[in-house]
Amino acid sequence: MSSETAPGGIPVIDLTMDETTVVQQPPQTTAVSAPSSASPTSSATATTTATTSTTSTTSTAAPVDSGLSLESTPELQAVTYPTERELVVMASLVAPQWKPTVRAPIDLVAVIDRSGSMEGGKLELVKKTMVHVVEHLLPTDRISIVSFDDNIAVELPLTSLDTEGVENAKRAIGRLVAGSSTNLAGGIGAGLNQMRTNKRSEVASIIVFTDGIANVGLTSESDIINFMHNPNYNRSNREKVVKTILPCTVNTFGFGSDHDPTLLKKIAEAGNGVFYYVEAEPRIVESFANCLGGLLSVCAQNVTLRFDAINGSQIQKILTGFEVREITPNTSYELALADIQAEEHRDILVSLKIPAMLEPTEQHQLLSINVTYRDVVQGRQETKVCVCSVRRPVEAPLDQKINLKLDIQRNRLLAAEAMEVATRLANDNQLDQSRKTLSDAISRIKESASREDAFCLSLVKDLETCLAGVQDRRSYTSYGHSTMTTCGTGHYRQRVTSYGYDSLTSYTTSSRADTMRSFH
Repeated sequence: MSSETAPGGIPVIDLTMDETTVVQQPPQTTAVSAPSSASPTSSATATTTATTSTTSTTSTAAPVDSGLSLESTPELQAVTYPTERELVVMASLVAPQWKPTVRAPIDLVAVIDRSGSMEGGKLELVKKTMVHVVEHLLPTDRISIVSFDDNIAVELPLTSLDTEGVENAKRAIGRLVAGSSTNLAGGIGAGLNQMRTNKRSEVASIIVFTDGIANVGLTSESDIINFMHNPNYNRSNREKVVKTILPCTVNTFGFGSDHDPTLLKKIAEAGNGVFYYVEAEPRIVESFANCLGGLLSVCAQNVTLRFDAINGSQIQKILTGFEVREITPNTSYELALADIQAEEHRDILVSLKIPAMLEPTEQHQLLSINVTYRDVVQGRQETKVCVCSVRRPVEAPLDQKINLKLDIQRNRLLAAEAMEVATRLANDNQLDQSRKTLSDAISRIKESASREDAFCLSLVKDLETCLAGVQDRRSYTSYGHSTMTTCGTGHYRQRVTSYGYDSLTSYTTSSRADTMRSFH
């Protein structure tokens, strides 16, 4: 990580994320004429300029708006016209506050570890929680129960939750007993096969719960992820792997201190889901309820965000934890954001190099932003577009300050990347460098423009918890590894992945909170 000072003395943060780094072209200084025609967009922040939709006949209309809003925010409202400099722009997607009185039905497969280490209170609490899940769903929803130790059992195929289905699901849950080893890949594969052969609903997810290390069957990260994408994969045909699109999201839950957080995080990322860290038995119920509350409020799927630099601007870097696809170097990029749930935000930062202008203008359009997604509540495809602009005056306003909302999101990404890098270093036994990475992030947030914001203060507090978790090998293996993994995931995805961390709790939505209350 590094901090550079752009022309004008405004710091531009380089997060140095491997998957988001853009190959920079040799620097050029070119003066650009002001556009001849003005657009209706604001000079400070962009607004949505176009919206299109295609209606499907497969879904009931919702009682309230379930669509996403799209807006953009420049780091500064004005940049003097003769100046070439770097400028950060924030694209923000916001899902509406929406009570799912009418929602899309869901297909849910629970893949449950019943290895020997689950014997006793852990397994009994998971079973009790799964009964809550079944009772919380509607007759239009379906559930499947898959269990694994060294063997795999489909305890219940995908079943509609009418009265008979609820009773069958409860009986399947009641049959679960602890066994022996941990065939994690086999359990996930059986869950995916349920979805591949029997999925009906647009909103579909697998939840995987384990407390241990994969020690039977495919056990390496690459083998398990290849197996997820190709059910015929095995160690002898690695050269013939053809990755297929998964039929659903995959969310993983790691309980206690004996699971592999990095592996579970990678599995969840491969399935466009998230990794949830369950610290202790009392957290099992709220973790499942938290995840379920999110699934019940999915309002947008297959969300794709596209950035196009315009009028001489160049994209230098996309600051995000999501995968970025390059279309045209320094000009056009796409991000796949998977799904978005009610009340969630997705804030993506784009570092631009903006050109010098030949003359002042009230509106210099810099970046076109386009989002497409499937509105699963209304049952239609949506497209929204906005354009970000800044003023290019002779002199910048004397009282101009960095946009605090953007700076808060920069700190979020800074913290997430620090946790990710510190985890990699600790896994390589470089605890000194791991601590330094976290300490540097804490210092930079404390020096930032938004340092007094409540969320940034909570980021510092949780980074300090992470720092305590890498003081020695014992603290790292007992809680540091899981803490940094789940917090980093949560901040990249802007989704609560564990409770007990102030900064993550800020992502709680009404649907998640309501579901958790109903489980107690």
